[in-house]
Amino acid sequence: MSRQDCPFCDIGSGGLPPHGLFEDDDTFVILDRKPLSFGHCMVVPKRHVVKLYDLAPSEHANVIALAQRLASTLEQSLECKSVAYLAFGSGLPHAHLHLVPHDDPSVVLEPLNHVGDRSDEQLARDADRLRDVLPEVWHQPNA
Repeated sequence: MSRQDCPFCDIGSGGLPPHGLFEDDDTFVILDRKPLSFGHCMVVPKRHVVKLYDLAPSEHANVIALAQRLASTLEQSLECKSVAYLAFGSGLPHAHLHLVPHDDPSVVLEPLNHVGDRSDEQLARDADRLRDVLPEVWHQPNA
C-alpha cells in the first residue's frame, strides 16, 4: 500500500473523522472499527511509517507519551481495570498503537472472542459517548 492509498495518511492530512478523539501536529487518535472493547482507540503518527519502531526516537516518544496520558484518562473515565497497549506490526501498513480498555485479560489474550465490527454511525455514537466522559482535552477539535 502506497502512502497515497493509506487511510491513516488521508486522515492525517484531511482532518479527523466523526470517530476521531484528538489531533495535534504530529498524531491523532481515532476509535478502532473492529474494537475489542468500548473505548478501543488507536494513537497514530501522521508521518507514514510502517511500524512503530520505524519512527524516529522523538516521534516514538511522542506516540508513547500521548498513549500514556490517554490510557490513564480512559482507565479513570471508564472505570476499567487496565488499558492494554497493542502494536501488531501487521495488517494496515501505517504505524499505530492500540489502546484497549478492559476488565478481563482475555480481551487481549483471546481477541477473536471479543472483536466487534462498528459502522460509521456506531463509531460516531461511540465517540460522542466517550466525549461525555473524557475531559475536554481529549475532545475532537471543533466538535
